[in-house]
Amino acid sequence: MTQSPQTLAFLGDAVITLRVREFLTDQGCDKSANLHKRASSYENAANQARVFDLLELTEYERDLANRAHNAKINTKAKNFSLAEYRRATALEALVGFWHLDKQMDKVAHVVALLMYDN
Repeated sequence: MTQSPQTLAFLGDAVITLRVREFLTDQGCDKSANLHKRASSYENAANQARVFDLLELTEYERDLANRAHNAKINTKAKNFSLAEYRRATALEALVGFWHLDKQMDKVAHVVALLMYDN
């Protein structure tokens, strides 16, 4: 894969957002304020960091996640720690990689874990 970890995280964030929104609309939630609030509870850095900690990764995936985790971050999440934000970025990079690599079972697994306990 030639994309940088930051590029993969950018894509992974969009994939996660799309999947969460599809889930919520399938549940019949139709008020935009409710949709945003519920989506944010699934997509936030703390929840993504929790899911990242649950994953069993290949050596290649660990390397990619480490590069994303350690990449220079120019922004700061206002409600989450830097450690959570870095692990969330690593998760997003993995999702972006899996999406491009057509490993949709892994993407679906992550989305299911994001929904669990929320």
